[in-house]
Amino acid sequence: MTENALRLISKKIHSSLPHKVRSVSWSAIWRCALVSAAWAFTPYLVFLGASVYMYVTPFFRPMAFIFSFGVFLALGKIFSEVGNINTVLVIAVLLGIALYLLLGVKDLLFINRAPAIFLFELILIGGIFFAFFWFAQPALFGIAAANVYVFIALLALLGEYFAFLLPEKKRGIARGAAAIMAFILFQILWAVSLLPLDFIHAALLMTIITFSMSDIAVSSLKKRLSARRLAIDVSAATLLVAILFLFSRWTL
Repeated sequence: MTENALRLISKKIHSSLPHKVRSVSWSAIWRCALVSAAWAFTPYLVFLGASVYMYVTPFFRPMAFIFSFGVFLALGKIFSEVGNINTVLVIAVLLGIALYLLLGVKDLLFINRAPAIFLFELILIGGIFFAFFWFAQPALFGIAAANVYVFIALLALLGEYFAFLLPEKKRGIARGAAAIMAFILFQILWAVSLLPLDFIHAALLMTIITFSMSDIAVSSLKKRLSARRLAIDVSAATLLVAILFLFSRWTL
């Protein structure tokens, strides 16, 4: 089923069944809140089971974002090692929001789904980089395993993100572009890891670089990359990086 057909179905559902759709949306919010609480206050297996149940109920397009969902579950496992209660609550809220955005896109709860998938990818890709710079050096998981995980996770997330944003006939090209970009980002990750930045600013720097590159890549694949668009992307990224460096706590 093409993206245009799915969009028409979504609009039809929302226009003909407004009360039911609002009910379903609130239902999804409460279900994701329960998953968030399960991650924060119960063993990981409870969170895993609840997340899988929410993803496949209703059983609608389960393969659409299956790899992104796998990254979501893996991040939940990695961050389950965190012990600080304030950090736990923040991560739990972000996981709940990410799941709600994913279900809203997969199950057609949103008419305009592009901002939702962007925020979902932002949370997960940011989470990947935070996990790498926060946990790679300590012994929560080995450095080699961290490298493999980061590359696979970027490949999965960018592949489904590009495939969603591009027309169906270009999805093969989208996945190829995602693979190339994941490899480039993997190399940049090592360069950033050599900078004397704390883990928060290093993760933010990688997130800025990733979404600047992805916007340029998607615009190019859509044949909408003008000199003005490129200048805006580069200028915005440069400004954000400059602000980031200005407020960074450099460590040696």
